[in-house]
Formats: sequence, structure tokens, C-alpha cells
Amino acid sequence: SPEYECFRRIGKDTNGYWIDLVDDLWRAIRITTNGWQIIDQPTVKFIRNKHMRPLPIPKFEGLIDPIWNLVNIPIEDRELVLAWILEAYRLDTPYPVLELTGEQGSAKSSTQYVLKMLIDPYHLMLRSIPKNVEDVYIAAKNNHLISLENLSKITNDISDALCTVSTGGGTAARTLFTNDEETIIDAHNPIVINGIAAVILRQDLLDRTICLNLPTISERFTELEMEKSINQQLPDIFAGLLTLFSQTLANIPNIKIEQTELPRMADFAVLGEAMSMALGNDQGQWLNLYNQNRRDAIRRTIDSSPVAAACRDLIEIETSYKGTIQGLFKKLDMFKTDANKSDNWPRSARGLGDILRRIAPAFRTLGYILSIDNKPRRDGIHCVLEKST
Repeated sequence: SPEYECFRRIGKDTNGYWIDLVDDLWRAIRITTNGWQIIDQPTVKFIRNKHMRPLPIPKFEGLIDPIWNLVNIPIEDRELVLAWILEAYRLDTPYPVLELTGEQGSAKSSTQYVLKMLIDPYHLMLRSIPKNVEDVYIAAKNNHLISLENLSKITNDISDALCTVSTGGGTAARTLFTNDEETIIDAHNPIVINGIAAVILRQDLLDRTICLNLPTISERFTELEMEKSINQQLPDIFAGLLTLFSQTLANIPNIKIEQTELPRMADFAVLGEAMSMALGNDQGQWLNLYNQNRRDAIRRTIDSSPVAAACRDLIEIETSYKGTIQGLFKKLDMFKTDANKSDNWPRSARGLGDILRRIAPAFRTLGYILSIDNKPRRDGIHCVLEKST
């Protein structure tokens, strides 16, 4: 029999991008540069599981602005969130991670709930942190959007798994009740998480993340009032997002960004610029907003890393350091305190070298030079740490 590539929730073929409505009629929405349309018999094949829920049926007039009455996103960050939503409707580019932080009462979970309803409604809309890496991939296999709430911390293994899932990868393990068979799970999913304090601290995952701090809210609604507003307004909002997505796809070929100015999530940056222009903004405006968000997030994580903070403080005192990593390890000892005597402080020059390689991209983003030699010299591996001119 013929074989077909199957998709979950989001698909693509030569006719355009597709979004499965998950209704009883198996209809889907086709989005192209010319607009969007609900199709009774999609040309792509979708698969479903029993926990998937239907998306709202979009109304053709479409309005995006009502979404800001349902989510607690600061005005200056709204275009970042819009671009993140539109990127979740694609499946052929790496996905940025969205991190929502804020004190108790800042509507983090309800905001995340609305975003999930517009992308990938599911029986379990918000879930707690996975217990292990395997749980991350199981969630990725059964959802399009991975939605995690109330996180207080994430382990290094979970952080690495989220990196892999957002950009596309997989895992393999021995198939249960067998000796020599493997079960392989491919994963490529957008991710949104929330917590009172920031939990994404490792630079590799942070470089893929949009970090937003939500303000506290003064006006509250009952669950019944909120549910009623969501049901009434989501069809219009979803239609508005689809129209903006179509306009963004049409603008993408016209976006020109110098390679030296492209961030790590290059495809997302191009989409954001295309979306911003569709909203009537000048080219470069959205990219500046995105880069500022990344710099703010990096400063936060440097303060949370005793080694990174010590390197920064050393540069402020001595302007630069050029020499061996062993020499730098001894110099940084003056910044070692009882507060940072933990597993985060390296026990050897080799451990310091590993940390320096991890934080180097973040330092360059903030205007510092941090480079480590690939090969050792007679006296050891050398490094350079200084302010860029």
C-alpha cells in the first residue's frame, strides 16, 4: 500500500502549511502567502491521540487585539509573543522556548493556558516538570506544544533535553520486553514554561529562550468569567493570527539581515522581522527588541553563576586577562566566598575551562571577549578575557 508522511497538529506540503482542527470531520486549515482556508479533505495526513482537543473554529474577520485582554503580557513584549505563536505554526525551523516568570498572582498559568488553546489544545493543558529525560520525549511525542508550569528548577539533563526538543532531535532506548530492539522517538516541539523565579540558567538553552517577566494584576476574574471570555474571543483571535501568519509568510522573502547580525535562532529572527513589517513597523525594530531581551536574560544568568559573575568582576577591576586557565583559576579565587562554595564553583582549572566554554557566547553578546585556545601550549591552555573595543 502507499506510504504517507504523517503529522501531529502541524503539517506542511507543497500546498502550504496545515493546522489540524482536530474536529470530528477531520478538517484542517491551509495557510499560504495568499491567505488561509478551512479544507474538508486535507492533502496531508494527520494522526491524533485521544487526549487532543479541537482548536477554535476561526472567524474570517479576525482580530488579534482581544488576546491582550486574556493574557498578561507587558506591552513592550507583545510582538515577541506574537512571533513565538506564529513560529509554533511552522514545523521546518527550530523553535524558541518561551519562559514566563513573575510573582504569585501575575496570571502566568492562565496566560499559558490561552497560548496553549491557540496552538495545541490538550486534555492536560499544563503539566509539572518531567521527572526524567524520558518523560520529556514522551510529552513531545504526544503533544505539539510542551507546556510546563510552576517550575522551581530544572536539572542539567532536563535542560539538555529541552534544547534538543526545541531545535529537533531524538532519543533511543531499549524496547520494553526485548533484548536487542530499540524504540526511537523523534522530537521537534515548541515549549512554554512558567515559574516564580527564572529556571533557565544554562547558556545553551537560554540562547534559545524568550524570557518574559509578567507584572502583577490588579483586576481579577472568576474562572467562569474567564472561560466565557476565552470561548467568545478565541475564534476571532485565532483568525487574526492566521491572517498575520499568511502576511508574514509573504514578507519572509523580502527580509534581508546581515549574517553578522543574525542571532542563533536565525529563522525565528527572520520570521519576527517579517511579522513586524506586516504590522506596519520598520525593518530592524523587532530584531532590536529580540536582541535586548536576550541581553537582559544573559545578565540575569551571569548574576546567578558565581564563576561568570567573578569573571565579569575581574574584567571590571583589571580590564583584561591573558594567560593560562590555571592562572585565571588562581585569580578568581579572590572572588570565592562562603556563598558560592558549592558544586557551581570549579574544583580545578579543567573544570573552569569547561565553564568558560559554556559562558563564552553569553559574554560575547554582552560586549566582552572570552576565547579559549583549542590546543595546549607548554604551560597549559591559554585564554583571553577582556572588554571588546
